[in-house]
Amino acid sequence: MKTFYIFKIKKDFINTAKKDPLSIYIILKSILNHNKLDIESAFNTFDSICISINKTFFNSYIFDILSNADEYSKFKNVHMYYDYLSGESSKITINKCYAKIKSNIKENTFLKIIKNISNLFIVNFDENEYLFTGSYIKLVNSMNI
Repeated sequence: MKTFYIFKIKKDFINTAKKDPLSIYIILKSILNHNKLDIESAFNTFDSICISINKTFFNSYIFDILSNADEYSKFKNVHMYYDYLSGESSKITINKCYAKIKSNIKENTFLKIIKNISNLFIVNFDENEYLFTGSYIKLVNSMNI
């Protein structure tokens, strides 16, 4: 399963994310790698570059687009998409600070939908990939840079 984390970037960091998205990726990766003793430092770093995701907006945005699809279901802040023809099995969970997609394919339905929302930073830490929705069309592998 592939896991994608979605963060909303603060206005102060939008230009940095557009011009140098790798630096935002490195900051987010460093937060992930903090140990329990540095939790306050990690939280402060996260809080300085990201804002909370508007759960109401995200839930209605996804629901409005997929509500008529047979492959789609929703329970509270969890949206699921299973297409037996293509074999896609994807789930997006909308949390207060971030959203998380778990899917068996890279170019999943939820990722395609949220790429249209500006100023989101999407990260796949396992494969070192990132995407800033304001400037790129597909995921960039940081290892190729």
